[in-house]
Amino acid sequence: MGYSDSFENLARGLPNPRRGWAGQLKWKADPLGEYRWIDLDGLLSKVADAIWIYGDGGRTNSRQLLVPHWKTCLAIIRKWDPEKTGITEVQIVALGPVKTPRWNHAGETSEIIAVRLHPEAVEPIIGLRPLDLVDQDVMVQPRFDFDPVRRPAESGATAEQVALALIQYLAKSRAAIQFPHSKASLAAAFIRQSQGQARISHLAKTLDVPMRSFRRAFEQNVGLAPKHYARNVRLMKFLLRADEFERPNWSAFAQDFGYFDQAHMIQDITLLAGVGPAQLYRSRRYSGGTAP
Repeated sequence: MGYSDSFENLARGLPNPRRGWAGQLKWKADPLGEYRWIDLDGLLSKVADAIWIYGDGGRTNSRQLLVPHWKTCLAIIRKWDPEKTGITEVQIVALGPVKTPRWNHAGETSEIIAVRLHPEAVEPIIGLRPLDLVDQDVMVQPRFDFDPVRRPAESGATAEQVALALIQYLAKSRAAIQFPHSKASLAAAFIRQSQGQARISHLAKTLDVPMRSFRRAFEQNVGLAPKHYARNVRLMKFLLRADEFERPNWSAFAQDFGYFDQAHMIQDITLLAGVGPAQLYRSRRYSGGTAP
């Protein structure tokens, strides 16, 4: 099977890359219209969950509250001159997991194009563990040849064209690198599929692993305790769902996302993010929020 055919299989569910589909992509957007992203499908979803773009190098973006999450993004950060007639700087950066909530502002001439990697895929692609990147943005040299992405980024290609190159890079990397298929990786995938609502004891039993061994293996592979990882996943899924509503029904949300009740939901989200769900919702909708 040739590379182009292999890529089409990997990226099934997305338009055909040989038909100039960079302009055909259907981007989702956050309420403020500052982030846009595409959820990955097919085999690529085994490695990452989305390609996203923040800013356009010309508009003034709001501050972003980075809430706790256990994601690592391989990002191209471009800085344009004030008139947006040329690129002044291109950085290849790993945006690490967030443990401590913080505000971030990229600046009005900055633009970020990134792929959001699953934790078990970070070391095979970037060469660093998520645990090494917590609360950090680190300049990196990916393990696989990154020039096919760097060149269009430096040439001033559109963000969508750079995103396409990043998708192609991801597909080629997946075909070339041996990704782990441990029980811990399977458990992490199941936690994501369940929107963070999987029962950890049930997972250990299903995988036929003693609970203590399961927790130890999960922390070694993913870098975080399974229950804490599930809480992070649930928080981000919760926020994205809330974005879809003008007036979220918090009581119904608590039930949909497996909290005991609304009070439990408020307590858990406040412990993770430092503020409750209603305040997070208002921040994302009116004055800046978190990356999708």
